[in-house]
Amino acid sequence: MAGFNPDFLCIHPFHDGNGRVSRLLMLLQSYHLGYEVGRYISLERVIEQNKDGYYETLEQSSSGWHEGQHNPWPYIMYVLLVMKTAYREFEERLGRNQSPRGPRPR
Repeated sequence: MAGFNPDFLCIHPFHDGNGRVSRLLMLLQSYHLGYEVGRYISLERVIEQNKDGYYETLEQSSSGWHEGQHNPWPYIMYVLLVMKTAYREFEERLGRNQSPRGPRPR
């Protein structure tokens, strides 16, 4: 999932909207892999909160792409951090919404 985005951004011919489309594709891919936290926590907002890290790791991972000399790991690690941050926020929201008597029985 995470390795796809730098590839997409290197081959996608448009400059305007490129990032938004790639992040939307990342969200769709995460759903297909069973990571549905993006339904409850905006991954776009989490990325926006560390936009410098997004662009920095994207640059690191796409450098040398056309020559087959790129390293996708900086961006992959960034996406893992985004997902971890989103899941933590989701867990915090769930914790705040539980009743004082504990979770409801199913």
